[in-house]
Amino acid sequence: MAETVLYGIPNCDTVKKARTWLDAQGVDYAFHDYKKQGADPARLAEWIETAGVDTVLNRRGTTWRKLPDADKADVDAAKQAIARHRDVVVGVKARLTRGVAADDVEVLRRAQEGATSFNLPLMIHMGQTASPLSAPRPPRCPYDRALGSGMPWAFRAAREKSDGNW
Repeated sequence: MAETVLYGIPNCDTVKKARTWLDAQGVDYAFHDYKKQGADPARLAEWIETAGVDTVLNRRGTTWRKLPDADKADVDAAKQAIARHRDVVVGVKARLTRGVAADDVEVLRRAQEGATSFNLPLMIHMGQTASPLSAPRPPRCPYDRALGSGMPWAFRAAREKSDGNW
């Protein structure tokens, strides 16, 4: 059996180039096809420990780009980023938009976990959500026309509770 093992997926351009080079050099190797054989979690953990997640995880490929954002969300990485930049982070934003978030509840859960760890507010961007929203939109206020698309609901509610001098 070959001592050299090449791990990857057969249609990856980088893997194709590596196989071509190994063949040209006469290197005896075994190919581990992730699509057919899967990935060993212990081996992946070892590689991540040795080389770092950014080296092991290919974020440039089409597979990564096609994943919904919710599948790419790493709560621990977000917490580390917040901790490093706590002086400028004012809140955590969850985006609930069909095509971006496949599971609104999971997106909210992950965002809430990151926000509560630092006692930060959770801001929610809602477009055409993946989950149907049963609550109707609040009535539009007279200032909406002057402001174009209108102010966010929270601002409208705060303005309506104030003396109106905005």
